[in-house]
Order: sequence, then C-alpha cells, then structure tokens
Amino acid sequence: MRLFYDHYLPGEPEAKETLASPFLADDYSGLPPAIIITAGYDPLRDESKAYGEKLREAEVQAKVRRYDDGMIHGFASIIGALEDSRKAMDEMGQELRSALKP
Repeated sequence: MRLFYDHYLPGEPEAKETLASPFLADDYSGLPPAIIITAGYDPLRDESKAYGEKLREAEVQAKVRRYDDGMIHGFASIIGALEDSRKAMDEMGQELRSALKP
C-alpha cells in the first residue's frame, strides 16, 4: 500500500486534505447520496465502512456494500471475468439511475 500511497499522494500535506481522503472531513452534511462498494480483500475496506457510517451519522443517505467472495480492490472493473464485477456495476448503475430520477 505504501507504494500506491506514494504515487497518489507524494507529499504529506496533500495526504491531510479532505479531497484526498473525504474520511478526514469535519462536516458531511449536505452531501449527496452515496454508494460505497468494497471487496473482501480490499485494503480500504474498513476505512470505507467507517466513512459510510460517518455519512449516515450526518444524515446522508449512504449504502455500503461489501462483495466478500474472494474479491479484491478494483474487482468491479474486471467485467467479463468475474460475475460479481457485473453485479457491482449493475448495482452502481441502479443507484445512479435512482439518484438522477426527477
């Protein structure tokens, strides 16, 4: 993870910004609904769950879904190879359609 972290946020000041990690924000009120999808073998799994809880505490509609069965971080982008990838993309699409309905 350190390798990825260093590529994504090479400087310590950037790592403390809420744009880099929304989890660090002080206020979540007024945010739009969110869907947070993680995998069983996702290094960001626990942080993502905690972020979803913070959103809900701020009365933001947040759905947190974990695909456990051997899934890795980024699994949703492997459409065609993994059945759960298609399911996750379908779920995200349904949530987006629902959010955009007038």
